[in-house]
This record gives sequence, structure tokens and C-alpha cells, in this order.
Amino acid sequence: MTASGNRFAGTTEGLYRHAADGSALGLDAHVEADDGSIGAGYVSALLPAADDGLWVGVGGSGLFRRDAATGRFEAFRHDPSTPSSLSGDYVTALYSPADGRLWVGTRSNGLNRCSVTPFACERFDGRDPGTPSLGHHHVTALRTDGNGSLWIATSGGGLRRAQFGEGGRVLGFDRWSTDEGLLSDGVMSVEADSDGSLWVATRQGLSRLDPASRRVVNHVPQSGLPVSHFNTGASAADARYLYFGSVAGLVSVPKGLPL
Repeated sequence: MTASGNRFAGTTEGLYRHAADGSALGLDAHVEADDGSIGAGYVSALLPAADDGLWVGVGGSGLFRRDAATGRFEAFRHDPSTPSSLSGDYVTALYSPADGRLWVGTRSNGLNRCSVTPFACERFDGRDPGTPSLGHHHVTALRTDGNGSLWIATSGGGLRRAQFGEGGRVLGFDRWSTDEGLLSDGVMSVEADSDGSLWVATRQGLSRLDPASRRVVNHVPQSGLPVSHFNTGASAADARYLYFGSVAGLVSVPKGLPL
């Protein structure tokens, strides 16, 4: 949802638009030979942008910014000749903190932190020996907790937390994996609870992590969880509940349950 109240839904066909009252406003679809249309591929990530705009991640064709006034799209893609371009075009996750920069996760090329104007990215994909590496190529979700920490879920590399130094410089990434008690290193999504703990969705169940004590409590069907297999990037939260999308429907977890 953008600042004006318009709703957007990403699909394999493009971007569907709806007004605040739910009425349909149309479909933004890829048009061959039209540089101002959305890119080819399915829409994999959405994030509100400044001036009622919208950031749109597309699987296979890059990152796009939709202009609210014109409905046109500006493309930002990987360019092998430009080190400050995106690390890859298969965008999977987006997040923008208070500093206005944009974090962009990809499926095959790790993590980026991008300045918007002019558009330029730091890549944490291991290709630059002078820049910390995320340590895994496939980002599935980006979330922050109540302390402002940035958490990066990866499909195969566990859960990471960015370490920041003076001026917001990235120093490295902490890691939680099956070695620390998670059910799986294939983390599909992550959400922060009101007590500072994190719920980590995998294809084997839910792990609840207390970063301060490093304690992990796992929830699986044998202990009462209704499903075990959760979907990539399919989670959200409101004031009372955490929500996780699974192959068998939506699972809601009340916030503040005893750890």
C-alpha cells in the first residue's frame, strides 16, 4: 500500500492496482519494446517509495520504480561494466530504513545496499575482497527488529544479522544456522516478536530465536504446529499477531507468547 492508500498486488502477469475502497484500477503489464513498462517476469517484491511511488522487484529483469503521477517504470539492472549497479536482476526482497537507502536481496547474487539518488549500490556478494560478504547467494526476506537490527533470511545459508559501524558502514554479518539450533538453514522468512525474539520460518517448521541469549525453541507438527512447510518471503506482522504463509494456508501466531 502506498501513501495515497492505493493497493498493489504482484503476480506472474504484472502488477495489479486497486483503490483504497478495493475497486480495480488496472494492470501494469510488461510491454515489449516499451522501456517505460514493468519488466518481464513475475513480481517478487514490493515496497512503497517516496512521492507515493513504488519499488517493484521482478524475478529476472531487475528492480523498477513506479512513478505515481505517470504510471511509468524506471529500471535499475545489473551492468557488468558498472561496479555500482545491482549485483543481479532476480530481485527477491526489499527494505528501506530511515536513512533512505534501499536494501535489495537477490536469488543468485546476494545482497545490495543502494543509494537512490543517484542510484548506486554496495554489493555484499563476495566479489569485492574489500567489502564484507553476506556469505550466501539467495536472500529470501529482509526484516528489522525493535532494536533496529537488520535480519537477512537466506535459502541455504541460515539467518544473518548485519553489523554496523561508524556512519552506518557494514562491518560484517552474524550467522545463525542449524549449528545454533535452527530447524533448517533454508530460512523462508523471519518476523520480530514484541519481546525481541524472532520467529524463523523454514520448510521444516518454525524456530523461535532469542538473539540476546541465543536460545532457540523449535515448533514442528509433532509439537502442535499445524504445518511444517512455509513459503518464501510470505510473512507479515501487525500489533497483535505474526503471520506466515504455508503450503496449507496462513498460520497466525499471537505476539508475546512465553519463550
